[in-house]
Amino acid sequence: MRILQLCHKPPFPANDGGTRAMHANTLAFAELGHTVDVVTLETPKHPMRWDELTDEYLELTKPEVHFHNSTPTKLGAITSMVFGENFHLKRFDVPEVHALISKKLGEYDYDVVWFESVYTACYLKTVRANAPNAKCILRAHNIEHKLWEGRLSEYPTYMQPIIKSFNMRLEVSEKEAFEQMDVIAPISRQDAEYINALFPSKADGVLSYFPWDQPDLSFNEKPLTVRYIGALDWEPNIQGVLWLVNEVWPLVRRDLPDATLEIAGRNTVDRLFELQSESVRILGEVENANVFMQEATVLAVPLFSGGGIRIKLIEAAALKKAVVATSKAIDGLSFSAESIRIADSPVAYASALVELLTDEGLRMRFKNEIYAAFETNYGKEAYLKIVKHLLIQEK
Repeated sequence: MRILQLCHKPPFPANDGGTRAMHANTLAFAELGHTVDVVTLETPKHPMRWDELTDEYLELTKPEVHFHNSTPTKLGAITSMVFGENFHLKRFDVPEVHALISKKLGEYDYDVVWFESVYTACYLKTVRANAPNAKCILRAHNIEHKLWEGRLSEYPTYMQPIIKSFNMRLEVSEKEAFEQMDVIAPISRQDAEYINALFPSKADGVLSYFPWDQPDLSFNEKPLTVRYIGALDWEPNIQGVLWLVNEVWPLVRRDLPDATLEIAGRNTVDRLFELQSESVRILGEVENANVFMQEATVLAVPLFSGGGIRIKLIEAAALKKAVVATSKAIDGLSFSAESIRIADSPVAYASALVELLTDEGLRMRFKNEIYAAFETNYGKEAYLKIVKHLLIQEK
């Protein structure tokens, strides 16, 4: 089978949740014996790091890349308002990429065209026109309009009517994409239920995430060290970190004066560096995310908005780490209170951190439970089984 994978940002090097999820699909296609070609946009925010591409990746995917500045602007927003355009999606609708896709479809007879997120759905008409027999699969990383609904409160009051207007158009376009695709591959159970309520059986199987670069589990933890890692230019993550530092951490330090909180993430916004103190370190992007997580005594995952799933939680489970998370953070994931400590108030969250930092037996119990949940729900065999099912099922 030959597969064309369309991406709205470079899937490799995989350096955030979205790119890791895309790259996991690429590797799954190859593992199943298929040929995969990648066509992707690169943007100022997400450039193609050619110097970091491995020969293996270049040989595997033969990536075709087009640079486009998709950065949101006030002028773009005004234009969208005036002409009734979809502000969220039109930034990724690029004539040169339509031409590039047409060229690829003319060169090879593709069995499947795999659309990574609704941001690539604008290319469906081009695919249908040039490859009418190809099966079109949309990998839904989120229900995007629901994600934006959850972020409405982040905007000033005067901006909220505009954001609501844009989001209504996004919802219409997203539902149209769901209807027009042959198959939807949602990332969580909740997303699958939402899609199937609109279009029965379109979302036939939940495709979560598998961390292909699973490391050696023999490592030493730094005592009394809580760590957080995530993309720190994404507002839901920023708000979670602010809550953790300002409301939770003083309570932890009251009970454990020697405890340390270390926070890492790519594209860390300047205001987070202002949080540094004697016990709080803001590190920016770290060289090896797995090592950073491995060395923590406990990982913190505070989140109160956003959609999709927390890929970092699946990676933490693969690393057999003790985790404290908010209820929102485990939405759509097959983890429970037996495998992850769940807390939503500052007092409860701080108490959970202190207990796991100081009670080795309790910490080991949660580490074993989270790893067992990972093997059952997110292991390699389970992931490949779903990918195979999505690829071979009838249109």
